[in-house]
Amino acid sequence: MVEEALCDILDDLCGAVDEETTAQLSEHQRTRIPLSDGRLLGHGADNEYLYAFACGSDVTLPDESPIQLILGSYRTHGILVSSEREAVTLAIEEDLGDEVNSADMVPTPWELMERLKEQLQLLRTRADVGLLRQSVALQPTVKKARAYVAADVVAELNEGQRNAVHVCLDHELSFVWGPPGTGKSTTVARVVQQLVLSGRRVVVAVHSNAAVDVVIIMLEPCSGEFS
Repeated sequence: MVEEALCDILDDLCGAVDEETTAQLSEHQRTRIPLSDGRLLGHGADNEYLYAFACGSDVTLPDESPIQLILGSYRTHGILVSSEREAVTLAIEEDLGDEVNSADMVPTPWELMERLKEQLQLLRTRADVGLLRQSVALQPTVKKARAYVAADVVAELNEGQRNAVHVCLDHELSFVWGPPGTGKSTTVARVVQQLVLSGRRVVVAVHSNAAVDVVIIMLEPCSGEFS
């Protein structure tokens, strides 16, 4: 079982997830994206129904975003598979027929936060918590000396971001959380910058191409250091 110190941290993380869920509900609950000319494309790998829709404007949601599809008083759940120009492809749980004249798509990003909270709560029952203790800086890694961070790498960061950079570089696994706009992408970019300056090779894996682009754009001013 997880000891008291980790339970306290898990409680804090669950509380932070609840705050993020509330913020996302407030932001997106009334957001409706009109869709038209829906047609069934076939079945996905998990036997969901793939539909293509036209929409009146570009959709800026990342791929794999959870959504609800509303047809009059009927709602069903699904995933945004992809969006390109003024068209989207959705994976829907239920068969809506070969054609759907019109529908509304509602982003439901809070569903991801609810799943994250469920997984955090399950951590209380795990016995192998070594990586978890490292990720929240309760247990030192094999590395004894603190990782070097160049002064110019963190010069423009606030205290929380600087601490996050040090924690990431000092531990094999780290979890950095913050509400939208608190500088998580900037923090990731500075971690990548320092690792590259230290001679390391880095892979940045993100759930969408747009999120990778943000990190790359933030690294562009220091790209000369990588050559």
